[in-house]
Amino acid sequence: MSHMHVLFMKLTAAGAKDLEAALAAVDATRADLLAPLEIREESFLVTMGEFDLITVFEVADTSAAAFYALELARTGYVTTQTVCGFTPGDLKAAVAQIKLTRGS
Repeated sequence: MSHMHVLFMKLTAAGAKDLEAALAAVDATRADLLAPLEIREESFLVTMGEFDLITVFEVADTSAAAFYALELARTGYVTTQTVCGFTPGDLKAAVAQIKLTRGS
C-alpha cells in the first residue's frame, strides 16, 4: 500500500543567499532519489508564504519518505517538515475500520 506525503521546505540562510545553488541542489537530490526510492512525485511547487517549496508524493515505504526528507535537508539549503496525507476515501476506510473494531 502506498502513502501520500506532503513535504514542506524552507530555505535556510544559505539557501536564500544563493537561490540558484539551492534550487540546483534540491533538483539534483530529487533526480538522484525519486526513482531509487520508488517515490512518485505528484507535484513540486515554489510557493509564497510560510514555506518556499512544497512537494506532494506517493511512496510505499514511509522510511523512504523520511530518508528523502533528510537528504534534502542535508544539502544545507532547506529545512524540511513532512506530513502524511490521506484521501477522503482513506479516511472513510479508517472510520469504517474503527466502527468494525468497536462494534458500532
